[in-house]
Parts: sequence; C-alpha cells; structure tokens
Amino acid sequence: HDCSKTSCSMSSTNESVPNKCQAGFYTTPGNVKMQEIDTPALKDCIDGTVLLQGLYTTICGSDMLYVHQPRDIDSCCGASVHEVVARVLDVKGDNWQGLQKDQIVLALPSNYMTSGIFRDVPEEEAKRLREGIPLTGGLSEYFLSHASHCYPLPPRNTWAKGLQPHHFTAAQPLGTILWMCRQCPNLLHKNVIVLGQGQNGQIATNLVASMGARRVIAMDVLEGRLTMSTQMGATHTVQVELDNLQHSLDKVQEITEGKGADVVLEMVGHQESTINFCIDLVADSGIIVAFGVPGNHVYGEFAFATLFRKNAHLFGSVFPCAHEDFPFAVELIAQGRVYVQPIFNTPAFEMAEAPTAFYRCIHEKETVMKIIIKLREDAHELAEKLCT
Repeated sequence: HDCSKTSCSMSSTNESVPNKCQAGFYTTPGNVKMQEIDTPALKDCIDGTVLLQGLYTTICGSDMLYVHQPRDIDSCCGASVHEVVARVLDVKGDNWQGLQKDQIVLALPSNYMTSGIFRDVPEEEAKRLREGIPLTGGLSEYFLSHASHCYPLPPRNTWAKGLQPHHFTAAQPLGTILWMCRQCPNLLHKNVIVLGQGQNGQIATNLVASMGARRVIAMDVLEGRLTMSTQMGATHTVQVELDNLQHSLDKVQEITEGKGADVVLEMVGHQESTINFCIDLVADSGIIVAFGVPGNHVYGEFAFATLFRKNAHLFGSVFPCAHEDFPFAVELIAQGRVYVQPIFNTPAFEMAEAPTAFYRCIHEKETVMKIIIKLREDAHELAEKLCT
C-alpha cells in the first residue's frame, strides 16, 4: 500500500494537517533513514480508520530483529515501529467507537494490525481491516490505525505518582506480556525464571512478581541489566556466562533447592541457543514460554530429546487479545500496579535523531533499555494539556 492516496485533510480541531511529513524507513540491515512523505489521509480508507498525530514512540525488541531482517510489510513509512502514544485527529465516517477528537491514546499503527494482531476478530472483519487501511508504521509524524485498535489514556489526575505520558508506550508490550501470563498456570509458590532482562524481560519480571511467584529469577548476560531487575521485583539474579552455562545452571539449582524452574519465560528471541538453555533450566514437567521473536523459521539444533524426557511443555506467545489486553495494560500502568518507569533510562530523542536512537539500541545494550523518540517537539506539553 502507498502511505497516502490523497491530499491533506483537516482534523476535527481545525488544525491544518500538512501535505508532507517526516517518516522513518529501514534501509540497509541495522540502519534507519528519515525522509519526507505524503501525509497519510483518510479518503479511500474504510470507515473507522483513524488519522493520528504521533507524540511518542519507542523501539521494541522485535524492531531489533526487523531492522536487520525486515518483512515485506516493514517497507512502509514508519517501518515496523508500533508502540505509539498519539493524538486522535480524525476518523473516517461515523464509526468512532467511543473515541473523541484530540484524545490521547495508545495506538496500534496499521502495519502492526496487518502483521497478525486479529486474534479476537472474525476472519472476514480481519480481512477488511487488513485490506482497507494503507500500511503505516509508528515512526512517522502522522499515521493510520482503526478505532477498534486505539486505547484512550485515562485522565491525568488519576495517574500514579511519577507517571509521564511517554510511559504509556509500554502498554503495548505489557499487553503482549499479559497475554503470555494468561496462558501460564497459577504462579503462586512457583519458581519462575525470566531469561533476558531487556525492556520486555523487565516488565515480565515486575508482572510475575506481582502474580505471587515465590522466586523470580532474572537472568541475562549483561550485568548492568540485572541491577534494574532487582528494582523490578526479581528475588534473585544470575548473570549468564556464555562460555560456562553450567555455572549458571548450578546457580539456578542452588536457588531452587535442586528443583529447577517450574516456569521459564524466554524473553530473548532471535537465536536458537536460548531455547535449548531454557530446556536445561526447566524442571521436570515444567513449562517454557517462548516470547522472544524467532530469528529463523527452523531451529536445526533444537534439543527435543531433552524436552521430551523432562515431560516439559513448550509453547509460544505472540499477539494478545487486543480488545482485552491492551486497555487493561493502560489501566495497570496508570494505576501504578505495573511499574515501568525504570526502563526509560535515557533522555528522549527528537524525531530527526531516530537513526541514532536505533544505533544506540543495537550497540549499547549494556546501558540502554527503552528509548523514547518524540514525534513532535511539544509532545509533553500537548499530552499534558489534552489528558484531562
């Protein structure tokens, strides 16, 4: 799809939307380029399509895969970026589904909707949504979504102490983590390992701790990340030594009194070895949940015999029940019941600095957790004003 099929429109606030805007594109592996595009518009879109003005976006762990191995749908303006706090400018037709003009929302760009999110949507309606809205990603000043996939932020005076508007970008990954945890057994009294303490692993650690796990064991190869894990609720931390995995396994056995982990959450993805490591970590009859996005279609060294002889269960978790998990994630963050503030550990980047933001995410994993990109210079002031 082209990002724009028509000239500019006017928002419901009588603010003129420009004919041109800035958007990011993936170029060579690992690189992003900003360029001018025709502003996406609503003409020719299906009813319920939303034109949004981006305020804040961020870089997800899956974007770290797609910037190196883009899918066909990631060639659109805004690329694969999909965690966005945005302002509702206009909706095609009368199908607003409770949205209001100038409302600040967590918005799922049309690219993300196309990638497979429609778990809870009948196939005929999913097909209509996929084909009726041009592809746009979230690294863009303006982008498209659908009213059914925009989730309003609550009034500012109801937010937990210390929350800022950009923190709600974390509601998108939290929604996917909620779906993962919905598929897990009761975690009370359980030993739970969260393997990988990047941004999603940190959120998972905090959620698992609040679900009553007896031991929450955070594991990562980077020592700096594990310091944050304790803030997020980990009861124990283990630095993984890639050249001595047995040492890490021994530590887990010591922590769990020789039982191993009842549940292992694989939050890394992109590589085959982590799944095999999870199989070594899990207890007999335990559960492994593969949350991290796989880097290959076939894992040729998969340790199936070990999994089999442990009577262990392995399942994947991707794409939540959108109309339940994403609004609930917004609520949990607003109420302070899931603690996301520590993962935003760098100053915000301006939109023109997005290529640098990606570079830092790729090359400075020891110190960079979740980066915020401001899609508008006055994003903070505007969000504070409109979140009333």
